[in-house]
Amino acid sequence: MLREHAPVAGFNVMGSFENASLVEIAQGYAGRPSAVDAGEAFFQRLGKETARVADSTGMVLGRIVAAIANEGLTALGEGLATREAIDTAVRLGANHPLGPLEWADKMGLETIYHTLRTLQTEYGDAYTPSMLLRRLVQTGASQVP
Repeated sequence: MLREHAPVAGFNVMGSFENASLVEIAQGYAGRPSAVDAGEAFFQRLGKETARVADSTGMVLGRIVAAIANEGLTALGEGLATREAIDTAVRLGANHPLGPLEWADKMGLETIYHTLRTLQTEYGDAYTPSMLLRRLVQTGASQVP
């Protein structure tokens, strides 16, 4: 059991910590702002950028990237475009560094799937994993075809 007002902060990175340039940091439910300040200073000393976010499932980055990857997988599964066309459209049309299917490969299909399932439990059907994603994970695929 945490002490009341324990100095707790949470953090999240996309991918491996070593390669992450951004660390999301949040005040824990029973935490203090001083914990976030200390965590932020620590990560900045390690050369990481920080973003203060609310303590929520998926935080900000995981939630948005998983949703974007899922929508790309939905478009691919529905035959709306090829993998290459979907990634190109998002990279060039929205000025994203990676397309949604490139994100899915980078994060890993199982990670995307489990992130979405957790978000679905917490927030509802808007985060339902696409049929293609479910099938790929069920068959043990590690990359988007």
